[in-house]
Amino acid sequence: MVGVILHFLQHLSHALGVQCRVGIAPSTVEVRFQDLHIQAKVFVGARALPSVLNSYRNFFEVSVQQQSASPGSLLEPA
Repeated sequence: MVGVILHFLQHLSHALGVQCRVGIAPSTVEVRFQDLHIQAKVFVGARALPSVLNSYRNFFEVSVQQQSASPGSLLEPA
């Protein structure tokens, strides 16, 4: 399995190198929104590390918070 992944990555690296040498730039997409407000809850410090214990703790905490939130609080306008 590792050999297949390594072969794929080598092939991908070669393909990207060929594109750069002939002057073909990779495709990019730019998306713009007006009046977009994003709110996010993040975990910092040791809680942000992706471990099994932290995953369970974070899942439990989010579940409790969602159960205690009122139904309309998630869709309030900014």
